[in-house]
Amino acid sequence: MLDGRRPLIAAFLLGVLTMTAVTQLTMTPKTSLGRRKATQERAFVLNVGLTFRSQGVADGFIKEWAKAADYCLANEDFLFAYELAQSDQDPLRYLITERYRSKADYLGAHRSSSAFKVMRCPRAACASARAPLPCPRAPCHAC
Repeated sequence: MLDGRRPLIAAFLLGVLTMTAVTQLTMTPKTSLGRRKATQERAFVLNVGLTFRSQGVADGFIKEWAKAADYCLANEDFLFAYELAQSDQDPLRYLITERYRSKADYLGAHRSSSAFKVMRCPRAACASARAPLPCPRAPCHAC
């Protein structure tokens, strides 16, 4: 009685297995940016602390940094996170967290990108906008 239905049962089971595999591959947890979350990788993380002299200087830097962040997130597949956070205790203190697939990716492709070169010094980032900002660090290595 089942002999005539074996191909149908086999096709059904193959379909179930296929859907299970597709679900597992596409349902991987993702960040709000759509990037795959990972727990097993040995990523390279860089945290950069900034303290600004005024909110106006901070706002100018944030505007320029956002442009660089958009570029990096769109063009650097090895960049897992590039985030700016403001301190809850001092509104002039910020922390940039950068997470890369490896330190080699950070030192190589990222550091040679046009976005990195522009943002290396906040004054350089703002020069293109023709509104130079005072450097948020005193003294800055490049200002």
